Amino acid sequence: MLKSALCTGALLSTFLLSSASDNQTNIWLELSIQSQNIGQHIHMLGVDADEPNPEDFAKDIKAIDALLDILVAKGILKEAKFELKPELEIEESLVVAVGELMEKYAPQYGIYVIREMMDIGARRWLSESTEDAPLILNVRMPELFLRELQALLKKNAFQK
Repeated sequence: MLKSALCTGALLSTFLLSSASDNQTNIWLELSIQSQNIGQHIHMLGVDADEPNPEDFAKDIKAIDALLDILVAKGILKEAKFELKPELEIEESLVVAVGELMEKYAPQYGIYVIREMMDIGARRWLSESTEDAPLILNVRMPELFLRELQALLKKNAFQK
């Protein structure tokens, strides 16, 4: 936890000192902050074994969505929608396959931001779904990353 906090502090300092006036950098910085904060809140709820109330996080999720939408509007991220097989059928293998892809891009974007870009972050953790219903992902990702995700989903036959 301390190592993570130190790395985050170093990253934030780098952003702030290098180009505080750069609008794109500020959007990425805000997305990182929002993603980390909501991710930590959800993690701590899990540690405390309380059921999170999705209403408590609606404002945070809207803020993350708005930031991702700005990056899409600027052409930095691309949107795509994937309908996957029911979670129960693919959960473990999906986690392993997507986890490797996330690790590849983590140094560039950070895990919490990647989870939000891939639509497997806060919204997914707080949503109710049935185990036999298709898993719908509304992703907003950099084009190369998106192409790799599409190839991974196809290769592993995760799509419905």
